[in-house]
Amino acid sequence: MFAVAPLFFGVALTALALSSDLRGGRRKTAIALGLLTVTAGVVAGVTEAVGQVWGPAIAASALALIAGLLLLGRRVSSVPHTFAWWIGVSILPALVVGGLLSAINERLLEVSILTLGLMWLWLGGILLTRGKRARSTEPRLGRLSESN
Repeated sequence: MFAVAPLFFGVALTALALSSDLRGGRRKTAIALGLLTVTAGVVAGVTEAVGQVWGPAIAASALALIAGLLLLGRRVSSVPHTFAWWIGVSILPALVVGGLLSAINERLLEVSILTLGLMWLWLGGILLTRGKRARSTEPRLGRLSESN
């Protein structure tokens, strides 16, 4: 199941890039990297389903994801986009720390993976609460009030 994660990361990156206020080539590149992440995630998921995960698909997905997150930029007005940028910045150092910890005990590699997973969950929570807030401020159509 680990090989299908890049698909969902790619969907999140693509959605963030589409909703960003980036202009021109940077936005197009971030969207393209998100779509590359999705495509490589699908390839990784299919190859896992048939019995052998194709490693280059996961590597391409990871590199495209990191580059896309970094393209979102830190100096944007949107909290989710800034937080996504921080996830991109922290991926490589977290994996280095995880590698060092795994030298002590193999299971300690999961500390960095868990940390990154929690950051993605937090980003999802931010996006969900922002979406709920945006929907709650929209004018409601439907029945007229009972007092009329």
